[in-house]
Amino acid sequence: MADDRLSASRRIDYFDSLRVAALVAVLVRHTASQNWYDIDVNGAAWRCFNVYCSLTQYCVPVFVMISGALFLGREIPVRQIWSKYVLRMAAAFCFWSAVYAAVNALEAGTSGLLTALILGPYHIWFLFMIAGLYICLPFFRPIAADAEKSRYFLILALLFAIVLPQTETLVRDFGSAALIGRFGSLMMNINQMRMYPVLGYGGYFVLGFWMSRTELDRRQRIVIYLLGLLGALSTIWLDLSVALRTQQPCDHYYGQFTLGALLETLAVFTFFKYAGLRPNAWVRRLSEWTFGAYLVHLLIVEHTKLLFGLDTLSFWPVLAVPAVSALSLLLSLAVSAALHQIPFVKKYFV
Repeated sequence: MADDRLSASRRIDYFDSLRVAALVAVLVRHTASQNWYDIDVNGAAWRCFNVYCSLTQYCVPVFVMISGALFLGREIPVRQIWSKYVLRMAAAFCFWSAVYAAVNALEAGTSGLLTALILGPYHIWFLFMIAGLYICLPFFRPIAADAEKSRYFLILALLFAIVLPQTETLVRDFGSAALIGRFGSLMMNINQMRMYPVLGYGGYFVLGFWMSRTELDRRQRIVIYLLGLLGALSTIWLDLSVALRTQQPCDHYYGQFTLGALLETLAVFTFFKYAGLRPNAWVRRLSEWTFGAYLVHLLIVEHTKLLFGLDTLSFWPVLAVPAVSALSLLLSLAVSAALHQIPFVKKYFV
């Protein structure tokens, strides 16, 4: 997404389909979370939302992996990183922050307008995250270029960014009081190590490069698919179990830094890499529109009920979520396509 598009001669075909799949997952995830906090966790509707949210955890990690696969294979001067890539993220933030703030001002008045301009809508965090990865490209590239270093980095990222935090969450949700106390003390000591270099989205960034250049045989792919299914099912079950016990919506096992999300992401990335799909001109065009569609989609998702009288509780949630998601997706892509017709806007904002 964003600045990772390649010329036709260097295009990696499956990335086009993968971008579109990730955008669809974003729309489904944000649509399914619309009424997520407002309904009884014992009902079928919340369980349905839980399933949709659990199955779409791969959305942001896939975008990051695509960027890593493309950027880490190129030598990019520091000046170009800032003047082209970081600048574009900054310009997109300013433009879309102003758009969302203006809409909010029209609906709720100008109180808090300055704060809205500075913070932007909540999904804009993606721009800051990806800009941070761009800024650190000179550090990530030597790691990705060396097989031993990249494996070591990925192992550390797996341990400190995913396994240990998720183990802490599992102990807190399912462990005895004594176990919670002991493990909490252990994690307090581990956190003193300050392993910041291997935390965050850098792991997915390097993983994307590594996965794009690693060939997997049929048996390895089957294992990855099974693990991806296990990751999705475990997320569904874990959040539902905690929600039923506490009688409160639970999202402890959502998010990009859970084992379930990692396994899902690997399965989705592997599937599109080996599915043999040959994107046609329309898929390539849709891929080009994903960045703009991502940036505008929240505005559309939040107004589907106002504009069309539809939300995820308008009829059976199992059908309402994909229906409302599809409507929001089409409108988001249409807006992005229209903005792409304006050269200056296309260059900096979408």
